[in-house]
Amino acid sequence: MASNIEAPSERIYTMVKISQLLKDVDGIEEARKILEEAERITDEMHDGIWRFISIKTVAYAFVNIGEADKAWSLIEHAKNMAEKFDEKDASVAHTLIAQFMMELGRLNEAMELINNIREEYDRAWLLSDVAYMKRDIDLLKKAVKIARKMEPRYEKVSVITKIASIMVEWKKKQEADELINKCIKISEDIEYEMEKAMALAVISHTMFENGDERYEDVIGKSIEMAKKLEDFEKEYASPLIARTLIEVGKFKEAMNLINEIENEEMRAEVY
Repeated sequence: MASNIEAPSERIYTMVKISQLLKDVDGIEEARKILEEAERITDEMHDGIWRFISIKTVAYAFVNIGEADKAWSLIEHAKNMAEKFDEKDASVAHTLIAQFMMELGRLNEAMELINNIREEYDRAWLLSDVAYMKRDIDLLKKAVKIARKMEPRYEKVSVITKIASIMVEWKKKQEADELINKCIKISEDIEYEMEKAMALAVISHTMFENGDERYEDVIGKSIEMAKKLEDFEKEYASPLIARTLIEVGKFKEAMNLINEIENEEMRAEVY
């Protein structure tokens, strides 16, 4: 079936899916052969971001069948490819490779790449992941400094609330309080109402985790803002808000919001 697909990247994607199915029915050897063929197809592709993504996809599939060493060699090859990319594509590539390295527990190697990532959101998010895995408070504070440089958008609030949640888990209540209050101020400067509604939702969730009673008022404001959004914006924001409502125990309000989501795929994102 995969041989009938002309586009190499699509053929590789199909072969990876087949390997996953084979693995699930104990067909490890057959899965390995298919992935080795997929690897050969990547060798025939033109250098560029799509070849890089295909190699990364195959590498993940090798991990799935227990071939971590093989996956690592592919990622090393992909890393060498990324050195020839322009700044934008190289940043994307380094982000994807760093994520892969972290999943394999290669944190020091991941850190080398994270420092080369251009997008502040990606850099701060991944840095906070490494900090969490290492339980390194100084590294977590470094992630905060990077996030503070971002424009006042939902992404900025999402990464800072994520860091605040880690502070809560680490019993750093004062630091968590400071970050939550910072996020409230950032949300006031967010220009787009959809992003502001989403930002208030994630702030509310972090408040709930931190035992901050203001979470009810904040999620209430998020819901009211969502109701006034244009239809497509409401569809986009509602899954995140509904998921937050579930996480803070407001199931009735969550169901009311879910029932208003018309797009089935967007509704599925709640769960």
